[in-house]
Amino acid sequence: CDSKNVSKHQCLSGDVTHSSCSSAGHEQLLQAAAAPGSRGNHSFCMRTSGSDSFKCYNTGNCIIQGRCNGYNQCGDDDDSDERDCCTGDHFVCGDGRCIHKRHECDRWHNNCGDWSDEKHCVCRSDQFKCANSGRCIIETWLCNGDNDCGDTSDERDCCTGDHFVCGNGSCIHKRWECDGGNNCGDWSDEKHCVCRAGQFKCANSGRCIIETWLCNGRNNCGDGDDSDERDCCTGHHFVCGDGRCIPKRWECDGRHNCGDWSDEKHCVCRSDQFKCANSGRCIIETWLCNGDNDCGDTSDERD
Repeated sequence: CDSKNVSKHQCLSGDVTHSSCSSAGHEQLLQAAAAPGSRGNHSFCMRTSGSDSFKCYNTGNCIIQGRCNGYNQCGDDDDSDERDCCTGDHFVCGDGRCIHKRHECDRWHNNCGDWSDEKHCVCRSDQFKCANSGRCIIETWLCNGDNDCGDTSDERDCCTGDHFVCGNGSCIHKRWECDGGNNCGDWSDEKHCVCRAGQFKCANSGRCIIETWLCNGRNNCGDGDDSDERDCCTGHHFVCGDGRCIPKRWECDGRHNCGDWSDEKHCVCRSDQFKCANSGRCIIETWLCNGDNDCGDTSDERD
């Protein structure tokens, strides 16, 4: 024991299994087994003031002012400090466990693990009560597209004057209508929209894209809608073998922009280059017969 406490308490020894003094909560605790202070089949620690603190069943730890507070203070899978806790200061959870009254109806936390500490609670006038959990959330979270309740009850019956009804029956906020994004998932929030000057309306999705994205060789409409790449062949474009069009500047640039090398096959190579047989690609002559298939058809490695 601490030398200054010897005059107050006798350290137990001999037949008693616990004989050490430990510090907890800035007070000296004397662990006892069968001596005065024992309760039932387990030992209680004694504070120097003489009041009881709790001795954990499995770990043997002594705790003070920490029992039945909803938190496992014993540690190491020992929850003995949270058993038999249901007094007037506690709430009984749906599974029989007890939590402190102050954790009941705190509106944000699932302290019981089954929301039983929240289901019966009354929400404030500016809050919404979730259907399954009973959790209270602020009304501004209703119909915002996020499952804040966890049971989607905050996203049901949302089609008011401030919302748009999607083709699939779901609702989104009006501010997401005609914003260029597929918020409904079926583009129904975009198909009816009028594009601004300088924009192109995609045929299937209804998405509005800037006109400079037209006929650039990339599918900017997305989701299987290639309407931005149709009817593109003007004097500024090259017609690929499959009928697609690419900008003229991509013709004879040494790359297969068409996907079938049709934009390269007809090109004339420079005097220091070799023309590949199948692709028509031009490679530098120093790559001939170097053991690498630079053309992709091995024509640079023949003869």
